[in-house]
Amino acid sequence: MSRANQSSSSPPEGYPHELERRVEAESGVTLRIRPVLPTDAERLGEEIHNADAQTLYMRFFTPTVHLDAARLRYLTEVDYVHRLALVVFVDDDGTEGEGVAIARYEGKPDSGVAEIAVTVKENWRQAGLGKMLVRLLESAAVDRGITAFEAMYLGGNEGAAGLMQSAGFEVDQVEAGVVTVSKTLGPVDAA
Repeated sequence: MSRANQSSSSPPEGYPHELERRVEAESGVTLRIRPVLPTDAERLGEEIHNADAQTLYMRFFTPTVHLDAARLRYLTEVDYVHRLALVVFVDDDGTEGEGVAIARYEGKPDSGVAEIAVTVKENWRQAGLGKMLVRLLESAAVDRGITAFEAMYLGGNEGAAGLMQSAGFEVDQVEAGVVTVSKTLGPVDAA
């Protein structure tokens, strides 16, 4: 699927255009952040296929991940209310270049709680991108009636631990090497 096809297709009903933005990374590179689209499925599959084993292990708790078409559709066809994902690309002269990060929350219509997950490519870590994505997700979640976030990560994942701590999450439990954290949401400056 070409990038031109991705940007020329019309977004699905309920697509939150207000969450689209361009930001400048600390390196001076311009990044484009937008909600995930169903047309991102193929590209997401490629990114996961090409990810290093350590990244996959820290995110999925396994060093190899094989997602079939149905699972990729699930990850990219969201309702933008209870399930929302933001994708980040290098802005390559107005087109979407390299994908560098994805952040999502998954909630249920009958619950004010959603689980959050953030993945940033290795060469983009330590640039403040994860914290920015958490703030953007928090702001969107609050606007959509979500009152709390939860997250789980492996105890040895120092990056996730640092991100969650800096974003104000509190440790709820540590069991079998998995850390569970949570945060009550309130008004957020999503800048």
